[in-house]
Amino acid sequence: MARVRSLLRVKELHDKVHEQTELLKEQSEQLATWNRTLEQRVAEQTAEIARIGRLERFLAPQLVQIIASSQDPDAALASHRREVTVIFCDLRGFTAFTDTSEPEEVMAVLREYHEDLGELIFQHEGTLDPLHRRRDHDHIQ
Repeated sequence: MARVRSLLRVKELHDKVHEQTELLKEQSEQLATWNRTLEQRVAEQTAEIARIGRLERFLAPQLVQIIASSQDPDAALASHRREVTVIFCDLRGFTAFTDTSEPEEVMAVLREYHEDLGELIFQHEGTLDPLHRRRDHDHIQ
């Protein structure tokens, strides 16, 4: 009887180990599926961030937002007519100023000018050409 009880206990433990192994296998497969799904989402989001980064190099921030949030980005980029305003600034006396001033002073004046003008441009949702457009809206390069 003791031997039978011992064998029954061994069988019971063996079955329990087998059940737990199957459960662990199912959970492992489910975790692998979740990992693949997560990796795919991360890859898609990384590609979207890279695409937006490339767009930001050439387009106004407002336009990038429209394209990124659009269900049909091609429609947002379709050719169309718009009324636009372009401004070119020529600072009176600037050449004479640069001839008589130190380079650091010239750069300081230009930096201040760009900061002030840039604030006005961004307040009115305008853009600066890519060489002067600021990325973080805290300063103009």
